[in-house]
Amino acid sequence: MDRVLVRLDQRILDRLELRRHIGEEHRLILGVLQFFLNAAQVAAGTFCLIGKGWLDHRTGQQAKA
Repeated sequence: MDRVLVRLDQRILDRLELRRHIGEEHRLILGVLQFFLNAAQVAAGTFCLIGKGWLDHRTGQQAKA
């Protein structure tokens, strides 16, 4: 029984570790996208990708989709 619990614990830890790595990659991708969007300075209005959506730099408010 103890061996089964140890295996289950290890599987849970492995999944948590995988989720942590996916989260780091997601933040890295968003950072790269934000860099290029900021560098492009879109003519229609300077927009920046933030964690929960788009931010309009002209007004400092959340942009509407």
